Amino acid sequence: MGNIEEFKKFMKLQILFLKIYKFYIRLKCRKRINDTEALQLWIKNGCASLFRRIFGRKS
Repeated sequence: MGNIEEFKKFMKLQILFLKIYKFYIRLKCRKRINDTEALQLWIKNGCASLFRRIFGRKS
């Protein structure tokens, strides 16, 4: 059952990072974006893979 708890923590962190990223874009680009656009940029810029590298499982 530990894996499910780890996954929930991981997703909460991912959502937190996405909110921070949205805020950063709002400051940097002076425009508001919705969650979908933020997620697309997040994936396009490779932030998701960076996030996984930092917080992912060390096997």
